[in-house]
Amino acid sequence: MFKIESKIEIQASSEKVFLIYKDVDNWGDWDIGLDFAKLDGEFVSRAVGKLKPKKSPVVADIKFVEIIPNQFFQVHNVSILCVFDFYYKIREIDNGVVEVTHIIEITDRFKFLSPISSFLGKKIGEDMQKDLPTVLENLKIMAETVCCP
Repeated sequence: MFKIESKIEIQASSEKVFLIYKDVDNWGDWDIGLDFAKLDGEFVSRAVGKLKPKKSPVVADIKFVEIIPNQFFQVHNVSILCVFDFYYKIREIDNGVVEVTHIIEITDRFKFLSPISSFLGKKIGEDMQKDLPTVLENLKIMAETVCCP
């Protein structure tokens, strides 16, 4: 398994940050690793959608496993060789300040292909790890200056 975690403090309410997350169709505005993301229906647990990473020719099916408004959500994707789980956490740390945490876990889909999928998962994970600080900084800028009431 390959795991990435990064945090940032944002001077905004958890509701404001969550509004940005709920706007799945515009995730590409702050996530530099995406060409696009699309939600089929409402932003609720068990919802489904699609996203297209910039460095992949494949449009990925995603499932919103669990959503707790203004606190947490998990996105799950099963690719050809790897399983991706993305965890997004919002925690109030002070009046008007939240800590946002993004966690990405990449695991092998098939044990018998473990050497190949482990290599692929590590390579993809390393690329995501490079982008994650910028992704969080973009989210911070949007929440503090651009978005939402």
